Amino acid sequence: MAIQIRAIEELYVYLKQFGLTDYQAQGTAAVMILGKATAREVSKNTNIQMKHVHRTMQELGYFGLIETIETRPMLYIAKPDEVLERLIGMKEEKLEKLQSKREDLLGTIEDYQSSVKLTIEV
Repeated sequence: MAIQIRAIEELYVYLKQFGLTDYQAQGTAAVMILGKATAREVSKNTNIQMKHVHRTMQELGYFGLIETIETRPMLYIAKPDEVLERLIGMKEEKLEKLQSKREDLLGTIEDYQSSVKLTIEV
């Protein structure tokens, strides 16, 4: 159990780098390490109170990181390779948007500098 919790904590630190909230990173880490887990198991292995587990898992499902199996109790499943691939893909998309915005901003700056230069020369 201690090794399991340590693994979850280590994975949590890594997942935080992708911009997940504390609860999202803890929940994802727990389900990735456990393979599949109930809300109670997620809560027991993290600092997420039971009342927040289902909402957190819903958010993670929306991002495509966690799959919910509608049983009683509900089961949450995460495939580590798919989770990491998805997170990296999301970061790459964000980076592409930033690169695109960079080009737009440079164009705007150049236009502004040209107009200022013309005003000064006149």
